[in-house]
Amino acid sequence: MSKIPRIVQAGRDAYARLSDEVVVDRYLTLYHEIEEAKKTKDFRTLLHGCVASLPFVERYSRWFQESASGNPVQVPAIYYACRFLPITGARGQLENILELAEFLPEISYYREGVQRAIDSIETVNSIRTYLAHNPGTKQNQLKKALAYDNGRYLSQLVKDMEHMGQLERQKSGNTYELYLVESQAAQKVEREISSPTETRVPPAPLPTTPKTRSHRWWQRRS
Repeated sequence: MSKIPRIVQAGRDAYARLSDEVVVDRYLTLYHEIEEAKKTKDFRTLLHGCVASLPFVERYSRWFQESASGNPVQVPAIYYACRFLPITGARGQLENILELAEFLPEISYYREGVQRAIDSIETVNSIRTYLAHNPGTKQNQLKKALAYDNGRYLSQLVKDMEHMGQLERQKSGNTYELYLVESQAAQKVEREISSPTETRVPPAPLPTTPKTRSHRWWQRRS
């Protein structure tokens, strides 16, 4: 891919005068905010952190290659974004990520997952439409009702819709009854993440002073 993705150009324009150390520190700060949000199940904050991380990925991945002793570049923000952006219908943000994965060879292995996330938007819409007309549908009946071939992935989408406040699951025997949530909070999250300006999300602000990079997360695996 020869054309520079918009999200990469945004990062270059905003941070051209700043050192790699400062940019990487900001990326790692966002990474830890994402992990903390995951622990507390604050999925709205988690998703905002993922989106805010995107302009830093080019310089972060370059630094990672130089610092991680040959380990493959990993960008957890992309993984989480691919889980939760389909729930909000944020196709533009996912297309940003796809362009990024096609532009940077070191993260090209994310392309399949990103494309799957884009395709999942239609599935999420199908779930929402079906439940709007069939509230209380059992989760173990949804695969057949939608003629969807991957029951495990469908269950993951349902759980992530619950995490994002889009539906409720109520225990019913060995399965769950599913109900849409049309709360103002759920609608607010969707508007914020999938607004018409989604393809031009401004990069997150950088700290005025760099932090010490003592938290190299790939070295903390058990």
